[in-house]
Amino acid sequence: AAFERWRAGDRSVADEVGMESLEDLEKRATVAFLDAAQAHPGGRTVIAAHGGTAKYGVAALLGWSVEVSRTVGSLANCHWIELVEVGKSFSKQTRWRISGWNLGPWNV
Repeated sequence: AAFERWRAGDRSVADEVGMESLEDLEKRATVAFLDAAQAHPGGRTVIAAHGGTAKYGVAALLGWSVEVSRTVGSLANCHWIELVEVGKSFSKQTRWRISGWNLGPWNV
């Protein structure tokens, strides 16, 4: 019963069903994404992650709330998000901009 509630959007049962909260996922993914990008300043960094981790981690990196990130489509299998770090921040929250979402092999 708890898993069905979780699948329906009730995140209060995350611990009960052995799932990480979206907030914890966002924090963990954002730290990992920033660490990887900072290891190669000015370069290209590729990060492999599950679609949910990529979606919610990037959304948190951009300063989006969980409510906003839920409105964005999931990534298809073997697809990716392309981010570009901008020289000057255009907002107080982020220095990153989405240049591609749910890109696949036909987009390269």
